[in-house]
Amino acid sequence: MNEGPAPTERRRCRFCGEEVLVVAKKCKHCGEFFDEAASSPSHLDAEALQRELQEIRRRRKSNELLGLACGLPGIALVAWSAFGDFRALALIGLLLITAGSVFIAKHKGRHPLWGLTGFLFPLGLFLLLGLRDPVAIRIETLKEMLRKSGAPD
Repeated sequence: MNEGPAPTERRRCRFCGEEVLVVAKKCKHCGEFFDEAASSPSHLDAEALQRELQEIRRRRKSNELLGLACGLPGIALVAWSAFGDFRALALIGLLLITAGSVFIAKHKGRHPLWGLTGFLFPLGLFLLLGLRDPVAIRIETLKEMLRKSGAPD
């Protein structure tokens, strides 16, 4: 009389690619909620896949641009503050670098707190950039599903 999956069975989150319990209603890694009806193959149509793909790309692009828009001026302010006694500029620069790192973390599909690694550790940003990119994995999954359905991506 086994009703449903065992509590220790795992599946991949369709948003970030991390492993979660089959019975989970929300991903503990990316915070997205699972809509079981939308994830069943009978309810996935090409139009919905294209909308999701476009939304992911839009969010990813905006996070990338915000990361650069914050991070690059932050680096410039920190560098400029080295030529004088501009502690306030250095602090503002570090805050901008941190904000930029947060947006880059979101661009990579990671929790925004990963962005603090760019502020706390100089090599943290390189660590973040080298991590597996679950958003890119989801984009490739959506493209494959669209190819199988015969729709252009």
